[in-house]
Amino acid sequence: MPGRGTPPAPGSPPTAREALLVYGLIYQVHDDDHRNEVEPEQICHHVRQAGLEPILLRTSAPLTPAELLTVRYARSHGHPAWRYCLVPMDDAQLVRAVHTDRAAPAEHVEAALSACS
Repeated sequence: MPGRGTPPAPGSPPTAREALLVYGLIYQVHDDDHRNEVEPEQICHHVRQAGLEPILLRTSAPLTPAELLTVRYARSHGHPAWRYCLVPMDDAQLVRAVHTDRAAPAEHVEAALSACS
């Protein structure tokens, strides 16, 4: 996932993160249906129902500061692009969200500060 909402170039090899996400999706659908085969339609159905966020969070892929903050604030700020397409919230939105969050942990404050620089 090259950048915010930027699709990969056609024919480009998947990144390690994309490979983890695909593997996670296949594994989740396999687990849900208790079958040894997974059809593309099943994967699409799962993504439509649950989104990509839960799969990403189960992988070992590191999150960028913007992604870390988006995980915390996307639901409360109505940002479905994160849940379904893994597009983080805008830096300005994230900084405002952290600023108004009295319970923001130190790592989130630090991530917000890095988004400003």
